[in-house]
Amino acid sequence: MKVVNILKSNKDGVSFVPKWMQFLHLGQSLSNFIFTFRSGEIFKVTKWQNDQDVALVAGMCAIAPFTLPQCCILGALNCLLHSWKVLERSMCSRGWFWCLALELLLLHLLVLATSIQGDSVEVINAVSGGNVTLSISESLPENLQGITWFYTYNLKIADWDVRRLRYYENRFKGRVRLDAQSGVLYMSNVQKEDANIYIFRVLKETMFEQEWTVRLQVFDPVPKPDIKIEKTAKVEDDCYLKLSCVIPDESVNYTWYGDKGPFPKEFQSGVLETTLKSQDYSRCYTCQVSNPVSSENDTVCFSPPCTLVRSFAVEWIASWLVITVPTILGLLFT
Repeated sequence: MKVVNILKSNKDGVSFVPKWMQFLHLGQSLSNFIFTFRSGEIFKVTKWQNDQDVALVAGMCAIAPFTLPQCCILGALNCLLHSWKVLERSMCSRGWFWCLALELLLLHLLVLATSIQGDSVEVINAVSGGNVTLSISESLPENLQGITWFYTYNLKIADWDVRRLRYYENRFKGRVRLDAQSGVLYMSNVQKEDANIYIFRVLKETMFEQEWTVRLQVFDPVPKPDIKIEKTAKVEDDCYLKLSCVIPDESVNYTWYGDKGPFPKEFQSGVLETTLKSQDYSRCYTCQVSNPVSSENDTVCFSPPCTLVRSFAVEWIASWLVITVPTILGLLFT
């Protein structure tokens, strides 16, 4: 079978309609093409070479990640195509408008076959080198007949049915454990390359399949930042400050804090550059770097308006307060 087109918008913004118009302009009928679906989208169109339609639909169900209801719909559409061709020849002979109407109706029916699969994605964050639990937020159907976790549709991680639990020979073996009752997949020693959209598929008692997708995002722990004083200057009664705490990781978020709390959003980058009025002076400035799994911070302190007083003693006092204050409060309330 020859692949003749990819039905996705390209970088130039070409959408479905222009591509179908290309087919129609070439005198090609939609009923002369076979459609392959992935993740709820048409991603391949293949020209039929002969009339062995049943074999081709069976091939589609084997190649693409169809659920049983999707294959039933495709099979029904496939059976209708022979009679559709006869009707189409009759209608198209009456003029372009009727021919286009029929083609668009067939396209609608084909896209309907993909609407069964849900498109919600669970997002789970993990720290590299740590452990993670892959699961879905919904309750599983009762009396399941099978469970499968995929890294991609071509790479199974583990599956379970009423007879056995199986782990596949790949880079996940030895690092994963599947709980057959809950469907949860436990993964240890998570690596950055494990980040992906995973597929969780269950086989219901009715022999229909249902799928969910889980996006795993893997982050390295953020390093401790070191605030660098780029420039300070006293301008009359004001204080000009330029502080930086940039780290190599581009995926982190920066938050700067003064004595009164966080600075406004426009100051939240790796560099804090501002001119403070006397009423806005802070003794200390903290830079916090964070990602979804970790955070670190560093602090510098000044004597108003712009004299650096950061020292080991200042840091020791701050650490002492963090440890001592909760202890004193605990003693007062016991």
